[in-house]
Amino acid sequence: MMGSWIKALEAKARIIHGQLAEARKLAAEAGLDPEGVSQRYLDLINDLYRDEHQFAQLVDDADLIVRYGGPSISSGPTMSMFTSVCGDLRSQIQGVAKAIVGLSDDESLAAAKPPRLRWPNELDPVLSGLAQGSLVVGVRIQSPEENVRASQRSFAGISNSVVESVRMAVKNIATVSRHVDKDGIDEEAIQLELRDPAIRDTVLVA
Repeated sequence: MMGSWIKALEAKARIIHGQLAEARKLAAEAGLDPEGVSQRYLDLINDLYRDEHQFAQLVDDADLIVRYGGPSISSGPTMSMFTSVCGDLRSQIQGVAKAIVGLSDDESLAAAKPPRLRWPNELDPVLSGLAQGSLVVGVRIQSPEENVRASQRSFAGISNSVVESVRMAVKNIATVSRHVDKDGIDEEAIQLELRDPAIRDTVLVA
């Protein structure tokens, strides 16, 4: 199923295709070569899919998107740098998951055996894609049942509601980041975005 960003991109492509068809029709009626007016529209379509499609797919698939920049990345990130930033990202998401599980009043967690509560430690976010623009990384949170790793499949005590709470908290990292810059934190704006103080503090730390 296409997400909203891909749908928007496809709508833009349809508009350009329609403009191309109309331009070719007018050129033919004027006795001009239709191919002469086509290239500009074909270039627009190529640019659309080359520059925007990958990012649109990433936005639709990811729970969190992180953009890394800087001189060492603009020249081409090394594999060691990529694994380092992904490792840091994984650690922060695990920290959010631990806090959310600790805050949960889910009865299934209360009844679960201690080994099942290791899920946040075992949580391995799924890399949902990469895109141009410095280094853009998208990650997605999957439930233990979805993950192919046997160590996560065994945690049946983690309910969908808990997984969804973790997913929403991870998504809110991007929400909070809009109000944090080098000059400080806009605490009032963050409080308006996230009403729960425990979740707000957890996401803000991440």
